[in-house]
Amino acid sequence: MLRYSPDPRMVITLERLHISKSLNKTIRSDKFEVKVDTNFECVIHHCKAIQRKNQNGTWINNDMVHVYTALHLQGFAHLVEVYKDSQLVGGLYRVALGQVFLVSLCFH
Repeated sequence: MLRYSPDPRMVITLERLHISKSLNKTIRSDKFEVKVDTNFECVIHHCKAIQRKNQNGTWINNDMVHVYTALHLQGFAHLVEVYKDSQLVGGLYRVALGQVFLVSLCFH
């Protein structure tokens, strides 16, 4: 079975989620365009390719791309894409299976 489980795993609950005034201002500005489920493979490949400081690659390998793409085609995986000046600058993809909701983020 293909899976990845980081240690420690981050969990964010809605009760503890805080959006700062500056982030809220940025979200409400016209700097970014947000799209939903328009380019799944592009976003996941973008996330796979992001260089991280002091890290050698990401946990996203070709098998994960294949599985997440298949889950998307079956309606279980979805994404939010963020563009600035028509260029992809970030994304969030999620898998929803019953009451389990798994989220991954990536930003350029």
